[in-house]
Amino acid sequence: MYRLIGILFSAALGGGLVYFSLQYHLVRADEGFLVVPKRNAAFSEIYVDVREWSPLEWERHPALVEGLVRHGRGDIVRTSAGRSLFRGLFDRFDPSAADALRKR
Repeated sequence: MYRLIGILFSAALGGGLVYFSLQYHLVRADEGFLVVPKRNAAFSEIYVDVREWSPLEWERHPALVEGLVRHGRGDIVRTSAGRSLFRGLFDRFDPSAADALRKR
């Protein structure tokens, strides 16, 4: 009896994880983790760490950007892209300033 309960529990847990990975992005941002609904059900971009993304990287993931904006978290896109832009500027002029900005 305990084996049957274990098998049913495992199947339900696995099904729940599959459903979650099809329907949501798990986004790691500076302020923590966010769960953002996906536009289309797919096994892509299940877990995404956006803390160090450049504007070019944001362009490669338009579905994620749309999901963040629809979810009311478009500020994450702007903050990450702006920080990346300033890092590039600091790298050109003073490498120590870029290191200080990376530690934040």
